[in-house]
Amino acid sequence: MQQSPSNMASEALALATLSPLVIASRLTGLWFDAYAPTTRWRREAMLMVSEKVQAFNESLVAMQLTALRMGLDYGMAPATPASGPDLLRDLDRLVTAGLHPYVVKVRENRRRLAH
Repeated sequence: MQQSPSNMASEALALATLSPLVIASRLTGLWFDAYAPTTRWRREAMLMVSEKVQAFNESLVAMQLTALRMGLDYGMAPATPASGPDLLRDLDRLVTAGLHPYVVKVRENRRRLAH
């Protein structure tokens, strides 16, 4: 039976491909801002920090909720042996839940900074 690609792998790939583009855009903007400060780039500098804190918090909550669901799944496993726990699938779910908020932020940044 062929397995579908890992969600974790697709989230990690999105993060790995989009992050350098966002970093390059921000560094370029901040470099020019050092010479001629603008309100837009000052706001961007503040956003750079605050969105990382927000993504971390969202990631933490998503992983905790996923772990809770996994615990419930494992608790119900004896009652439903046909759909019992699968450690690799559950690990993929957990890591994917943790990466997803970061990927969302990077995609938003890429769209915003492209203009």
